Amino acid sequence: ATTACQDTRPECPGWAAEGECDKNPGFMATGCPDACTHCRIGRPEEPRTMEEMVRRKDGGCDDHDADCAARASAGACTNGSDAPLRCPSSCSVCSWGKIVEEAYGCSSMGLFDMLSTCEQKRQRCARTADLPPAVTAGSMERTMHRILSDFPQYSPRALSQPGSTRGALAPWVLTL
Repeated sequence: ATTACQDTRPECPGWAAEGECDKNPGFMATGCPDACTHCRIGRPEEPRTMEEMVRRKDGGCDDHDADCAARASAGACTNGSDAPLRCPSSCSVCSWGKIVEEAYGCSSMGLFDMLSTCEQKRQRCARTADLPPAVTAGSMERTMHRILSDFPQYSPRALSQPGSTRGALAPWVLTL
């Protein structure tokens, strides 16, 4: 039996990530209420308040697994695991969901969820052994600083960077 706050299809998270909650609200509100932010984690019988829905939709900040706090404490947020995707609140990556998804090479949470094991996820996103890394230690830092200093014609601005008020693990986010 499904509750009023349970998604009816496994594709719901992917559809929600692709904007279907706004494009097709009639179906998505009833068929994918959890993916579309209508349900509370841990209390599926209680619908989310409007404030919770807006915060979840804007920030993508609900942890999806019960063990998120323990995983975050054990370092899973920075060891290449799926913790930032499954535990955005505990990993403090609340407003960076899309960036984290891109970092894992999965086009949507739907695809990420369909790849059920960590090994499948790694294989999906793997590169060949002879392919050099796209980013080496320190190169991202140098690139971001170069963008900020060498391209004034684009009015670059750092919205977030490691070591800023957002913390040592904050991602680089620039606007041009």
